[in-house]
Amino acid sequence: MPERIERWVAKVTGGVVASHWFDRFVRVGYASKGAVFGVVGGLAIARAVGVAREAEDTPGALEALRGIPLHEVVLALLALGLAGYALWRFAQALLDAEGEGLGWKGLSKRAMYLGVGGFYAYLSFFTITLVFGPEGDENGVQDFTATALGWPAGEVLVGLVGAGVVLAGVAEVLFAVRGTYREEFRHGRMAAWERVLLTGAGWWGHVGRGVIYGLLGYLVIRAAVTFDPDEAAGLAEGFQALEEQPFGAGLLLAAGASFLAFGVYCALIAMHGEIENKDAVHGSLEDT
Repeated sequence: MPERIERWVAKVTGGVVASHWFDRFVRVGYASKGAVFGVVGGLAIARAVGVAREAEDTPGALEALRGIPLHEVVLALLALGLAGYALWRFAQALLDAEGEGLGWKGLSKRAMYLGVGGFYAYLSFFTITLVFGPEGDENGVQDFTATALGWPAGEVLVGLVGAGVVLAGVAEVLFAVRGTYREEFRHGRMAAWERVLLTGAGWWGHVGRGVIYGLLGYLVIRAAVTFDPDEAAGLAEGFQALEEQPFGAGLLLAAGASFLAFGVYCALIAMHGEIENKDAVHGSLEDT
């Protein structure tokens, strides 16, 4: 049944996903993602050197853009781009762009793509609401944790979520250490300086994000163990936790630089990344 569903989805969406304009749409999505992470990193750096009031998470960074000229246009373009990135993740999940297959490992990875797509779809919606609506809730992680802890076996669920975030952080670090991030690029089309930039930005961006995600996952696990939702933390609170440590300004500066580097990495994907949109459709239809 899953194979039949996959083939049906490929038939319905194949022409759209394989098109030239969808490739461009996805690249705009990567550029938008990079811009958001670049703003997150820039705000963290500004906080570390005493210029900004506080570091922000991704929704907070988008809200901060409301203070720039023509912010409505900028936010609308970012919302469009983030929607493109979300659609690409959905296509990876449903059309198996990476050839993960239908085994438990493949399905788990495709489920991850689906979850990432869902997050960026939410972020796209959140961004467009900023053009017309008020500022968002800054305590979303704590509110969600408090709700989940009230469910049956809520502590277990929250603990598993925290463990998943820790594992995602470990995967980010391994992705950098093994140099896997380099496989996503068409190196023959890149200038020498772009390849050098890719090495630095890709490595540091993934390592820094991995460390931060590991910290956030640990805080969520601690919230489950102590049954205290206030122990959980989003990205902004994670930055604050770093700042409260010895040499906190330096740690926050390094974290901000890693998020800025990841933004550069996403921009390089937008320009030179391998977008397997045609292979995804071919792979899903080849046995029909």
